Amino acid sequence: MDRGANGEDLTGGWHDAGDFVKFHLPMSASATMLILGGMYYETEYKTAQLWDRLLDTVKWPLDYFMKSYINDKLVYGQCGNGDIDHAAWGRPEDSTTARPCYALTDTKPGTEVAAGMAAALAGGYLLFRTENPAYAGQLLDKAKKLYTFGETYQGSYNESIPDAAKFYKSYSGYHDELTEAAALLY
Repeated sequence: MDRGANGEDLTGGWHDAGDFVKFHLPMSASATMLILGGMYYETEYKTAQLWDRLLDTVKWPLDYFMKSYINDKLVYGQCGNGDIDHAAWGRPEDSTTARPCYALTDTKPGTEVAAGMAAALAGGYLLFRTENPAYAGQLLDKAKKLYTFGETYQGSYNESIPDAAKFYKSYSGYHDELTEAAALLY
């Protein structure tokens, strides 16, 4: 079970590339794209009787992102080590490798990750607001907090989590994630 440095429950989320790493930047981008697809094609999802499956699918990373936000100065941005986990194949439930969870803080920022998670959560709010208003409210609250974290403590996450840079380096900077999150929050 994934745990933060202070024992925080970081179970959930999606693993990357068939192994055990949970890279928050591509996870948030994937979740956001699925959510936007649901927003734009709600009628088609419902006609195909896949609406509930979509909601269940995106709820998994959204719940995880809410867990990853600990407080105004601590957000987790990755669980698992890329080199170690890419060498291990099998079911995550059977993994016995060390699972470090990397934190972003006021002195180790990760604007791309915080804003990416904020975008996914804000999109989740829009998707769930009529289906489950209480849950949607939780998503919106954490989206605002993550956006504030990312905007307040600006800096590239791959400087704070060097392991992530080997696999998902941010070449374009973090302004695109901030803009996407701001648009969805608006």
